[in-house]
Amino acid sequence: SDITDERECVQRCLEDSRCIAVTLVLPEDYRRGCYFKNSRTWTVRDDQTNMVSVNVDCLRDRINSWKPVTRSTHFDHDLENKPLLIKTDTEVYSDWTVDLWSFSGGAYAGGLVLRLYNDSTFHSTLSYWLYSCSKKFRLITTPLPVSTDRVWRVTLHKSPEIRLKVNCNGEEILDVVLSDGTCDRSDWSDWSDWRDFWTRDVDRIKFWGADTASRSYSWNQLIGCSSGKYMLTNGAREET
Repeated sequence: SDITDERECVQRCLEDSRCIAVTLVLPEDYRRGCYFKNSRTWTVRDDQTNMVSVNVDCLRDRINSWKPVTRSTHFDHDLENKPLLIKTDTEVYSDWTVDLWSFSGGAYAGGLVLRLYNDSTFHSTLSYWLYSCSKKFRLITTPLPVSTDRVWRVTLHKSPEIRLKVNCNGEEILDVVLSDGTCDRSDWSDWSDWRDFWTRDVDRIKFWGADTASRSYSWNQLIGCSSGKYMLTNGAREET
């Protein structure tokens, strides 16, 4: 069947030692699918706007680029241009917290808490809190992937609106736009506004001491591994 997910397309190529690059043509294109590059000749297709090409040899070099989490210590990270990847490993039915603070230089710039709670019947509830925005934890209704090992992707957009997205094991679980409607209070003081913090340019991250789940972090591994836009000259599709 057609592969229309970027993550699965790249993963298939990673599993094939002959594959050195991969192109995903998105569903809007009539030739949609996942195309591998190995010994065949490819041609550049600048007219394609809905095509993703990745140099998988470059990607292989980055697979082991994960850094261990050191809590309460800043590290440089441009969250607006590079989604943050976080690995967690938790026991089944355990309670856990992911706690992130962001900074612009030395100035605080908002943050995110993800919290999983299990009641006495082992019913799990996942909720989130936005620092300097949320009045209380809010429920995330999207089911978590069934796994104790998870990779989270946190993405922050500032244009045309401030939007925070969280993805877990390839599934989007949170997509929230910050506004006067979603930010019902500041958790710092009665007079400060969420815009005072969330509009700052984020260039540093810190895992807070209350974080119990995060084990390692990395960046969006596709960044810097682009191969341009390519298609097989004969139009044939590699079997995957």
